Amino acid sequence: MPALSDLRRDLAGLYPELCGTLPDLEQHAEWVIVRAINVGAPELVEAVLEYYGIDRVRAVVQARVNTLDRPAYRAWKDRLELPARDEIVERFHLMWRP
Repeated sequence: MPALSDLRRDLAGLYPELCGTLPDLEQHAEWVIVRAINVGAPELVEAVLEYYGIDRVRAVVQARVNTLDRPAYRAWKDRLELPARDEIVERFHLMWRP
C-alpha cells in the first residue's frame, strides 16, 4: 500500500489551482476520485484505488458517470462496472473527440 505522504504528493499535481495544497482526502473524496480517474497517471489511479478501496471508487464513479471524459469512461467501464451514460453526454463527447 502506498504511503499516504506519497499519495498526497502525487495528487498535488492534479490540483495546480491549489498551489501545492490538496483538498481534504475524506471530505472531498468524490472530487479526488473523479479527477484521478479522468486525468491521473495509471500509477496514481491505482494508488487512489488502494487508498479508497475498489468498492468506494466504484460507487463514486458510477454515481458521477456523466462527469467522466470519454477516454476515462472507456478505460474504466468494465473494471468499475459503469452504467451507460446519458445520450446527450455521449453526443457532446463525440463532437470533441472521436
